[in-house]
Amino acid sequence: MMGIYARREGIALEGTRAELEKIMAANPRRISEVRIDIYFPSDLQLSAAQKERLWQIAKTCPVRQSLHPDLLESLTMHFADSRLPL
Repeated sequence: MMGIYARREGIALEGTRAELEKIMAANPRRISEVRIDIYFPSDLQLSAAQKERLWQIAKTCPVRQSLHPDLLESLTMHFADSRLPL
């Protein structure tokens, strides 16, 4: 979804990377939490409105909305001059 928005707005997301950490529960054995950090390139210049729009897209992502409600999740978007936690 962020890619679709970025293409439409002429924002180059090349160089953006994500790190994912999963935390396992012991009983029952399953994934209990996921932590996602998205790192945008340091030379990417975004307005506050563009950052907010990317944030809103992440919060309303259909994949995120499909996860089990018991799954704990955290998402942090790292920009050169700020970060937005979810």
